[in-house]
Amino acid sequence: MKRFRLLVKGTVQGVGFRPFVYNLAKSLGAKGFVSNTATGVIIEVENVDIDKFINMLKAKKPPLSEIEEININTLDYVGFKDFKIEESEAFGDKNPSVPPDMGLCEDCLKEFNDPSDRRYKYPFINCTNCGPRFSIVLDIPYDRKNTTMNVFTMCQKCKEEYENKEDRRFHAEAISCPSCGPVYWYEKEGNVLKENVFETMAKDLRDSKIIALKGLGGFHLICNALDDEAVKKLRRRKKRSSKPFAVMFKSLEEALKYLEPTEHEIKALTSAQKPIVLIKRRHPYFEEACKGLSSVGAFLAYTGIHLRLFDFIDFPIIATSGNVSDTPICKDNEEAKTKLKDIADAFFMHNRNIKRPVDDSVVKLIDDDLTIIRCARSYTPKPIYVNTYAKAVSLGMGAFLKSTISIFKNNTIVLSPHIGDLDSVETVEHYKHTLEDFLRFYDVKPDIVVCDMHPNFFSSIYAKSRFSNVITLQHHKAHILSVIAEHNISPDQEILGIAWDGTGYGEDGTIWGGEFFIGNAYNLRRGFFIKPYKLIGNEAAIKDPRRIVLSLLFELLEDKAFNHPLIEKLDFEEIELKTLYKMWKNDINTTKTSSIGRLFDMVAYLMGLIEKVDYEAKGAMMVEDKYVESAEYYDFQISNNEIIISFEDIFKEKDIDKMASKFINTLFEIIVSVIKLLKAKNVVVSGGVFYNRPLMRKLKAVDGINLFYNKKIPTGDGGISFGQAFYGGILC
Repeated sequence: MKRFRLLVKGTVQGVGFRPFVYNLAKSLGAKGFVSNTATGVIIEVENVDIDKFINMLKAKKPPLSEIEEININTLDYVGFKDFKIEESEAFGDKNPSVPPDMGLCEDCLKEFNDPSDRRYKYPFINCTNCGPRFSIVLDIPYDRKNTTMNVFTMCQKCKEEYENKEDRRFHAEAISCPSCGPVYWYEKEGNVLKENVFETMAKDLRDSKIIALKGLGGFHLICNALDDEAVKKLRRRKKRSSKPFAVMFKSLEEALKYLEPTEHEIKALTSAQKPIVLIKRRHPYFEEACKGLSSVGAFLAYTGIHLRLFDFIDFPIIATSGNVSDTPICKDNEEAKTKLKDIADAFFMHNRNIKRPVDDSVVKLIDDDLTIIRCARSYTPKPIYVNTYAKAVSLGMGAFLKSTISIFKNNTIVLSPHIGDLDSVETVEHYKHTLEDFLRFYDVKPDIVVCDMHPNFFSSIYAKSRFSNVITLQHHKAHILSVIAEHNISPDQEILGIAWDGTGYGEDGTIWGGEFFIGNAYNLRRGFFIKPYKLIGNEAAIKDPRRIVLSLLFELLEDKAFNHPLIEKLDFEEIELKTLYKMWKNDINTTKTSSIGRLFDMVAYLMGLIEKVDYEAKGAMMVEDKYVESAEYYDFQISNNEIIISFEDIFKEKDIDKMASKFINTLFEIIVSVIKLLKAKNVVVSGGVFYNRPLMRKLKAVDGINLFYNKKIPTGDGGISFGQAFYGGILC
């Protein structure tokens, strides 16, 4: 007779895993116990075929759980009398195990719409399979006493469900009902309404009002998505001139009236994660929300709060982050009233405290592949297990744009939710708070800290001021390492890494963004790159694509460029043109770059799609939108390590409608040429350019290579910290 002790690691807390184990053990006649610990779930079991038990554990696990590892020890038999769920243990080496906040599950949705159910139309309805998690947890193990729900005393009926091992709400830590849960109210023009709240809110939306609505992980700013005047007002107040807004729908049936999704987009839209999905919109809907883009960021109502509102309106709503542009999402009532008072006409609030703000995740489908653009609600924090064990506890500090942090410990990397661009005091403070919260939450004192090479990134400056054990890693190498880690490519494996994006500080002091690397995780060498061109005015050139055109004209023709037909189109004053030439010629406030992202901006400008770049990847999205399948491309050559694109051909293009397709095809042909030149087999791609759907489709169709790209984490700068943390962990 033997006793088996199982340590189960993965997403196994807060997802109904313990009651599942309890019922499985009972069905097999096993004796013992199951318990949460800071490390994972402990199961001790006797009187059972252990192989059968483990097989059923893996095969029948709860839908939101993920088993990444099971450690088994054989111990002396003690003769357990029955099987129990024991109190959680707080000891142990903390591993990331708290699941992300999740959208409403189908069972709760049925109860929400069932007049005979006691939670009928209850805005805070949730169970073990859905609802708040990471946004309310104070510490691990994940138990009610360690969440912000600890201030609400369960009524007798909720307590019975919470303690019933066979109930769907057994140890659902956010359990509540109308008798014992949070309360909500509506504040407008100094008045507090507690009756007819949703009816009043619906009327205000019909009257073109903007409302700050507190939901699962923070506030949304909402308005009628079909009311262009309301959307324009939101743009003015939020100071967001053209960046697209996300649109929320009551249901898939409603969404299909306005969208043309693929089968895979529908699957993502209706998944348990309920992310924002980029989907083609039907004309003429959401013109003001999308500002020239053919796709809209669409998502379905994912809480009882949103669904209750939709009971009183028959139109979709804009649901954008509750913040002033470039600052963190508001999570607290008083904070929202202060910061959003000049944007919102009214406020929907409740008294369930949010420990940490969690924004909505944004994804894009490339055929059947889901790519993550913003990794937040429902996707993080999620432990990603790798085959390589960290030689030391490593912390990745992230980039400047779309900043995140990551921790690599044992064989687990955990990526923080999206923090934001570190260009405001508020976001910098949020970054620092998130970092300290993560270190405390996971009880981590990093042995090594990895930051970006850029000397002026706040994340790099703060790393060096906060820690003594800091090393730097080049931005694009971190992109490639994020894929190597995610796909469990051996650190010794030779690969061709392609990192293309807008901006990354290079090892030679220039701005990289069109790089090919050769080597392995320990030693990536810059092999090929787009021939560098100059950013005239540095930051000014990033926002003004005319300067990219001008720079390339100067590269081709020097001062003879003043006579080129394009000069008139660029519409510079003569004195300004001469000043810019002098800056270009003498390298005054000018830096070289190999950025593919800036070339997308240039093409978008030449096509008449944009005048200014007022949000990241604007040009790239506009150009992708205009792609039509073709085989034509612009000429290029590879000379030594430089890839020289024939910009002269681009500037001479007479068929503007073909420019997008030919430019994207050119990028593809460049990649294929380098692959053939190096006879590369294992090809790793990362960086924001690889969100481009036609480019990725072509790459996936290339025969004879193993193509690796980010799937679980963002391929953009949101994944940088993941690659940094991995590098630190394998380096020591």
